[in-house]
Amino acid sequence: MRSVVDSVGSRCPIATFAVDCARREEDSGLVSRCFGNKYRWWNGLGSYRCKMTSTDPDRARSRFISAVQRIIGGARLCRERVLAGRNTAPKLLANTPYEVVNLTGVPPNDLDYYTYELGRLQDTAREVNKAFGSPQEVVSALSAFEDAVPRLREARNPLTHPSDDARLDDVGSFSALVRLDVGGGVVYLVDPRHEHHDAAERLAAELLRYLRRS
Repeated sequence: MRSVVDSVGSRCPIATFAVDCARREEDSGLVSRCFGNKYRWWNGLGSYRCKMTSTDPDRARSRFISAVQRIIGGARLCRERVLAGRNTAPKLLANTPYEVVNLTGVPPNDLDYYTYELGRLQDTAREVNKAFGSPQEVVSALSAFEDAVPRLREARNPLTHPSDDARLDDVGSFSALVRLDVGGGVVYLVDPRHEHHDAAERLAAELLRYLRRS
C-alpha cells in the first residue's frame, strides 16, 4: 500500500500533502474517519492527475497558440454556416417592400456553437493573463472585446448550462441571438455577421501576436 502512495505522491505536490495527512492518520488508525473508505480513497488517489499550471513558458505559449487557433477557426466555421443558412433560406413576400427572410427552418446549432467559441476565446484570454502576469496588450485586447460584445455571457451561460429559469425565454435565434424587447425592438446578444465577429478576430489576432512574440 505504501509503495503506491509513495509513487503517487512523488508526482504531485498536492497529492504529497494529502498522502502525508493519510500517513499520520493511518498511524493512529483513523484513516477511515478522515477519508471514508480508505481503499476507495487510495484507488482514487492512484488515478488522480494533478492539474497544475505549467512553469514552462514555452510550453504554455504553445498550448495557448493551439487553443486560440482552434477556437477562432471554429468561430469562423460556425459563422460561415450561419451566413450560408441565411443566404439559402426562403423569402416571404419576395420582391416587395415587405420581403423578409424565413429562418424558421434553419437549425440554431451553428449560432449556439459560435456563441460557445466566443466564450472560450474570452476565457482563453483570461487564462493567458493569469499565466503571463496580465501583459498590457492582452488586457487591452480583452477589454476591447468585452466592450464590443458586452452581453456575451447572457447568451453563452444559459446555452451552455440549461436550467429551469427565464434567462432564454425572451431570446430568439435568427442570424444572431437577440433579446426581444417588450416594445418590439431587439437587443443583440451575439451577432456573428458584423462587429461582434470583428471583435473576436481582433482579440484572437492580438493573443497570437503576443504569444508568438513573447
